[in-house]
Amino acid sequence: MRPSVRATLSTLTAAFLLSSTALTAFAAGPTNDTPSGALTVAKGGSYEVDTTEATTDAIDAALNADCGAPDVKASVWFTFTATDDSGVLFDATQGSDEIGLMVVKGDPTAGGGLIDCGPTLVGIPTEAGATYYVCLLYTSDAADE
Repeated sequence: MRPSVRATLSTLTAAFLLSSTALTAFAAGPTNDTPSGALTVAKGGSYEVDTTEATTDAIDAALNADCGAPDVKASVWFTFTATDDSGVLFDATQGSDEIGLMVVKGDPTAGGGLIDCGPTLVGIPTEAGATYYVCLLYTSDAADE
């Protein structure tokens, strides 16, 4: 069973809480399993998604080719639009050490480019009005159990 993951997206003045939980093996796949279904998040909000049936695809693999994370076993996607020129920190340190983050400026299915990635903590500068996609990925073989 895939481990539960909590990820926090924060700036100095606001925070996002993203958490995922593993439920039963019969759960439907999460709606944010791909970028087209990315869950929209906002500063100060809290979000939870069932990742039991999350999968991975060619977009995850292509982005990960530039990141070098271990083999991606599953992923879920989030999106937000920056309201100012500042920055944001994506923090998944409360979750499993078998996860990583990939941040894309623009829609990854329409040419959006990877701007940063890493295990558990990724900070990026933001541009007002720009849309960012965040992929929370699992790299553990636990995803296959």
